[in-house]
Amino acid sequence: MHPPTHFLESLPTAPSEDPLPSIGQRRNSSEGRTALLQACRQTPTTSSHGPSGKVRAENAEQRLRESEDRFEKIFLCCPESVSIARLSDGTLLEINDAFLEWTGHERDQVLGKPSLEIDLWKDPGDRKKFVDELKENRSLRNYEAEFKHKNGAPIEVLISAEIVSFEQETCILAIARDITERKRMLNALRFDEERYKFALAGSTDGIWDWNLKTGEVYYSDRFRELLGFSTAEFPNRIESWLDHLHPDDREGAWGRIQDCLNSNNQYEDEFRIRTKWDDYLWFKSRGQAHCDSKGIPIRMIGSVQDRTEKKRVEQALQESEERFRKYFDLDLVGMAISTTDLNWVEYNKHFCDLLGYTMGEIEKLSWSDLI
Repeated sequence: MHPPTHFLESLPTAPSEDPLPSIGQRRNSSEGRTALLQACRQTPTTSSHGPSGKVRAENAEQRLRESEDRFEKIFLCCPESVSIARLSDGTLLEINDAFLEWTGHERDQVLGKPSLEIDLWKDPGDRKKFVDELKENRSLRNYEAEFKHKNGAPIEVLISAEIVSFEQETCILAIARDITERKRMLNALRFDEERYKFALAGSTDGIWDWNLKTGEVYYSDRFRELLGFSTAEFPNRIESWLDHLHPDDREGAWGRIQDCLNSNNQYEDEFRIRTKWDDYLWFKSRGQAHCDSKGIPIRMIGSVQDRTEKKRVEQALQESEERFRKYFDLDLVGMAISTTDLNWVEYNKHFCDLLGYTMGEIEKLSWSDLI
């Protein structure tokens, strides 16, 4: 987003020894203020002697009036701040309404006064830098500066400017765009990105971000670190993940990804991935698809968490339970399980036989009845 420069660019650029482009002016009696009329007023060189010359002169005058009217409308209606200031001391000779709106000043408070006197520049030294660069280049485009609102609030601006002649004086014609909010948003975004990177660096989870339009997948450093791969060994494409999935998990894992994209539901899955050392680690992955305005998925973001140790513990517990169940059901010894308040959870037939009860009878009793 840059300030509109279409009427600045209508001013002819000239070497420093050439005459400056001139801007005419006239008085608007209804408002009592100066309105700009044209850039680069040029006197017709065609002779006006004779009927044909008179017609040409009239046509030239008509074109001049039309040019003046266009420039006046652009100046007054431009949504960006437009000003003309004396080059030597910054005295403001003409401003539009947008200038007043975003600086908070009244017209009669600023016209005829130097910009430094009305405290327009946040740092007065910045005007000198701006003028020096403008003198050197004769024009500037998208020059960043910082102004001050009447209430003291900073205003970040983007300026495009030309050196022109106005009322026989060397002046600066400038268009400025208020980019304060844009700069604030950019700074906030930069802060969020830094915070995000910090969170990634401290996280034990790997992050993946899949661009469904380009097919590219961002894998965080932690993601690759968990698997032992470099970027070259595990490039940013979906095939890197698919090719390293355990053969028994590949079809199901891909199917659950497709289910998420088709339903836009939360994604969650567990699968095994082959590491650089050719062993397999268990991972739990969570994610979410993001859609465009038409509801078409364009991006999917998620995380992976190493679940290998938990899986090992779960497997060991399952094997232990299976062994216990095997001995429990064999009835080689009497076995019973109860809650802390002495109610039965489970018991085997051998336990009932040892106490002389049937399984139906002992169900009506508790440990306290047997003690």
